[in-house]
Amino acid sequence: MVKISAGSYDLTVGVSYYRGRELTSAKQTLTVAGEATAEPATVEGVITVDATTKTLMVGEEKAYKIAFANLGSTAQLYTVKVVGTQLWADARVEPVMVAVPAGEVAEATVFLKAQDDAELGNHVFAMQVRSGIDLVKEIALGAKVTEKATAAPAASLLQY
Repeated sequence: MVKISAGSYDLTVGVSYYRGRELTSAKQTLTVAGEATAEPATVEGVITVDATTKTLMVGEEKAYKIAFANLGSTAQLYTVKVVGTQLWADARVEPVMVAVPAGEVAEATVFLKAQDDAELGNHVFAMQVRSGIDLVKEIALGAKVTEKATAAPAASLLQY
């Protein structure tokens, strides 16, 4: 795709037919209108997470709390998405869309559950926050996956 500046251009199209023995052409003026550009979303606020890393056992679910503070004079609508967990954890966000009135604070929660076959150790994933189609903030988060806790054997009494 070629980007062309706004303006009027002469366009000539030629066509040959009958195996190149006949040629015809036409000339037209092509008017290109200026491209409308959308202003990126203006976000006046703060987005924070309660912890950037948590430890969870295989099969266990942990919650990451996200706080949205709107410091602007108009309401903001955010969507939250988790990326990078597909191979080792199941993730869900509640609620997916968060409306924050001007001067107010709202919360969402990312729930992360380590899959039964998750590789043990440290994993990195990201939380993406959007306002409309604009990416407002991306926060790198981590999770340390450990083995399931096993029940301790019952203590036995030794008799002498």
